[in-house]
Amino acid sequence: MPRFRVLNRQVEIHAQAGQSLLAAAQEAGQPWRRFCGSSALCGTCAVIVVSGDVEEPRPREQVFIEGWGREPGFRLGCQLRGRDSDVCVVNCSDFDFDPDAIARALDRARTAQTEENP
Repeated sequence: MPRFRVLNRQVEIHAQAGQSLLAAAQEAGQPWRRFCGSSALCGTCAVIVVSGDVEEPRPREQVFIEGWGREPGFRLGCQLRGRDSDVCVVNCSDFDFDPDAIARALDRARTAQTEENP
C-alpha cells in the first residue's frame, strides 16, 4: 500500500492500491486545493515528487506536465499514483505556485531527506 509523505506539511497519507494522492488526501480529511474534479485540467493540485516509485503519467497529465512543469518531478495530485512504497512530495499550492518559494521548499525537503538517509 503506497504512503504519501507531504514534506512541507509533515503529514503522511495512506492510499489504497491505484488510488491517487488527491483521492487519498480527501479520504483522510486532508485539505487539498482542487478545482476540475480530478480531470487533469486545472493544475491546482500540483505537487513535485521528491522521491519514490510512482506510476507514469497518463496522456492527459503528460500534456499538462509538458506545458507547465518547470521542475523535474512536477505532477498533478489528482493523477499521481504511487506503487508499493513511500512517495515524498511537496504541495505547490501551499506556496501559491510561486516558483521561488517552491524551489526553496524543495531544497529544504531534499536536505532533510539526505540527513534522514545518509
